[in-house]
Amino acid sequence: MHRARSSCFVALVGALLLVAAACVEEPTSPPTTTPPSSSVPLSSAITGDYSGQFGTAGTVTISQSGTGAAATYTVSVKTGFRFVGGNCTLTPGTVIASFTGLGPTYTYGNGTGTNSANGYNFDANSCAQSFSNFGYTSVNTNGTVTIAVEGQSRVVLTKFANGTTTAPTITGDYSINLNGSVGTVTIARAGTGVAATYTVYVKTGFRLVGANCTLTPGSVLAWFTGEGPIYTYGNGTGTNSANGYIHDRNTCAQGTTNFGYTAINTNNTITIRLYDGLDLLTKVTDLPTSPPTITGDYSINLNGSVGSVTIVQAGAGASATYTVYVRTGFRFVGANCTLPAGSVLATFTGVGPSYTYGNGTGTNSANGFIYDRNVCTQSFSNFGYTAINTNNTITIRLWDGLDLLTKI
Repeated sequence: MHRARSSCFVALVGALLLVAAACVEEPTSPPTTTPPSSSVPLSSAITGDYSGQFGTAGTVTISQSGTGAAATYTVSVKTGFRFVGGNCTLTPGTVIASFTGLGPTYTYGNGTGTNSANGYNFDANSCAQSFSNFGYTSVNTNGTVTIAVEGQSRVVLTKFANGTTTAPTITGDYSINLNGSVGTVTIARAGTGVAATYTVYVKTGFRLVGANCTLTPGSVLAWFTGEGPIYTYGNGTGTNSANGYIHDRNTCAQGTTNFGYTAINTNNTITIRLYDGLDLLTKVTDLPTSPPTITGDYSINLNGSVGSVTIVQAGAGASATYTVYVRTGFRFVGANCTLPAGSVLATFTGVGPSYTYGNGTGTNSANGFIYDRNVCTQSFSNFGYTAINTNNTITIRLWDGLDLLTKI
């Protein structure tokens, strides 16, 4: 009996050991930060997605606008990372550098000159982009790219995915991520070819970096004109000119323009200079195009003061004259009174689709009227601009700045 009990005990211990061995988990591999590999051979083109070791590991996208000596490249964050010495993470879409020309080596040029490069400074705590006072890029023969970035003299970027190339359609809705404040903008067009004018306006609100207010839908951020694909500051004049608008950091009221830059990239993104710096727009959807009908009722949102206007027509063709008047009252930005129904805001005449200041004379001329900020009485006209966009919106210069009318 004693010997039998011992045998059972040994068998029991053996069974427990087998169960314990079966329950031991296999060791797992540590997570990797290596970008996914692609079965598609990597091209020699500069455009594409790259990995790099910044303050932390991250990835960037290099986009291209234009070709040859006029080619401009934008380096933007794809997956967030911290720069050396930074206490914040750069968000996707943040532009960290740009360079232009044939290369293969680009040096600091402050945005000018052949084969120039620019890197951008960032606040260590907020990651807000500021000015550029350095720049370096070299496109290496082994497919890597060396760039200068904030906090580091050089970083080597290793390509892991080819860039996509599409025939860019400029009009449409685009997402924007300004240091974590996410929104969308719409780009609408009036006219064609060298006479085409594009308006960039807010679709869903967001904050410019460092601002204490949220931009409301319809706020005009920038406009550019011509065939592109690169547009530079032209103060509203010249071929391929771009203009961006200053917005007050506390009230979001639109101010003057003293800057401008837009580049239409081949991967359906747009690099644009807004008031907070150089930003990236990523296409969400194309814009439906309908033959614009000018007359009718339109909504307007002036920094949160919402109302409507009516546009009526007299005459036809080159002699057609349009009157824009208040339908339901609203306030100009900074005004202490509400515009009463029937107040005439602007007039324009001709076949368009773009109308410029003509003081009531000339083909395709536009005139806007000044209103007293306190009593809303109308006075003389010394400005004017109207653009009939293909998405049934109208870009118009009113007394408070460049505004958007949306067909009701």
